[in-house]
Amino acid sequence: MTEFLPRFTYLGYQTYFIGLALAIEWGLHYRRLWRQRRHILVAVALITLYGGGLDAWAVSQGWGWFNPRLITNVWFGPLLLEELTFWIGTALATVSAAHIFTDLEEAGTPWWRLPADFIVDADAVQALKEWTRSSPGST
Repeated sequence: MTEFLPRFTYLGYQTYFIGLALAIEWGLHYRRLWRQRRHILVAVALITLYGGGLDAWAVSQGWGWFNPRLITNVWFGPLLLEELTFWIGTALATVSAAHIFTDLEEAGTPWWRLPADFIVDADAVQALKEWTRSSPGST
């Protein structure tokens, strides 16, 4: 058991950090991103094919090194599971963030409010304000 768990060290770190970014982006902007899902999937596929291809070539040339004790040693063709997770995860997080910021800019959000609106969806706040104004007992 003590030799089994370290094999997931690199994958665990990736899953945690990339997963946290994706959870924040998709958790706060699900509707906005879901409407753009086809564009996002195509962009992620292209980035993963290009970056993953270059990565596979670099590894085949002896560039880079992984501690064999800290990787799963699960391969998808010439790429480790950890590298495939990296390319898909970072591409998804980056493309999702780009869509969120683009939508916010197109909606006329001032540049100084973009970070706050990224975290607190302005549409959701506005809908909540309207709902509270129209609910019974509100003034």
